[in-house]
Amino acid sequence: MDDPGYLTSFEEDGHWIVVESPTQSLADLIQECKSHQKSVNEVTVWQCLKMLVQHLITENLDASIHLSTNCIKLYGTNCYIDTVSSQDVNDQPVNAVYEAPEVLSNNNPDSRALVWSISCIVFEVLAQEPAFYDPTGTNPFSVYMNITNAVIPTLPADGSSELRDIVKLGLVHDREQRMSFEELKTMIESH
Repeated sequence: MDDPGYLTSFEEDGHWIVVESPTQSLADLIQECKSHQKSVNEVTVWQCLKMLVQHLITENLDASIHLSTNCIKLYGTNCYIDTVSSQDVNDQPVNAVYEAPEVLSNNNPDSRALVWSISCIVFEVLAQEPAFYDPTGTNPFSVYMNITNAVIPTLPADGSSELRDIVKLGLVHDREQRMSFEELKTMIESH
């Protein structure tokens, strides 16, 4: 079975009962840590990044796929990536946007667009809020304008230098200057 949360199933009184382990998205974990004023465990972050990169490579997913902290599911000490049935963009925290400028402008995105999205995820882990969002919920268009006009948020002060480097090298508006997917993969694997 592809769902790592699946434990067992059985039939009872003509109904199938499916038993799954409790799940939590990375977005849920971030909110939980924020409410307790603590950081997300970096071991968990690196494990999720490794699984995400492996998933993108294995599934050979399009560079414009929607990635977010809701796509990363946590099962105990394991991660599972759910890009196929990930929550709607409208379900993201306060109109958060994770897509690269070239995805938003439909300008032939390549694998560096995935680097942007992953960097947005890391930013959110470190800052405990999305890199690009409308905190008021009144002007979601401003979020898209910030991305397309290269209004990059300040690098979070918290987190290891390695995670901060992913954000710094990945949230670069000019994709030619942005780190490549291979460079990101190497950074994650060497950690």
